[in-house]
Amino acid sequence: MLKACGASVSGRAVFSLPKGRVIPGLTIPEPVVVLHPFARGSGKSLTSNEIHELTCALAPVRVVIVGRAATELHCDENVTSLVNQTDLSQLIWLLRRSSFVVSVDSGPVHIAAAVSKNLLSIHFWSDPRSVGPYRKDAWVWRDQRIFRVAQIEKFKLRRGAQSRPDMAQIAALIREQI
Repeated sequence: MLKACGASVSGRAVFSLPKGRVIPGLTIPEPVVVLHPFARGSGKSLTSNEIHELTCALAPVRVVIVGRAATELHCDENVTSLVNQTDLSQLIWLLRRSSFVVSVDSGPVHIAAAVSKNLLSIHFWSDPRSVGPYRKDAWVWRDQRIFRVAQIEKFKLRRGAQSRPDMAQIAALIREQI
């Protein structure tokens, strides 16, 4: 179709994202973990308790929580909440500067896959083979296991499984990577 419209179809398609827009007043320490725990789909978000467990398990590593939510979070010393405070351009900027990104299956996980090397995508019931992320070196949590996208075909994923993640297991992976 593109060729019929006169577009060049030679070479690899590239869909680059902008650098993003600086978040005023935010100092980003090293290392920093960006956590996107919210999704619009039913049963796809982390609970407040799971968010708290993960951020505590990562302390003293700085965690920046992003996304849109109606609930208020109670944050520990190592957490900066930017919930309902960033736009898409600022999110891109922050993801580019992260040491590690943890996101539930949502739109921001795909942005993270495009701009960040260290990524864990949490899937409660969705099939990462169908919905991504498609970055081969990204990590996926599904059915109580963490594995690389490149290894996904080795695993039999239960249809509609809805187990909850072990935050200590996730924190251990993040610590190994950063």
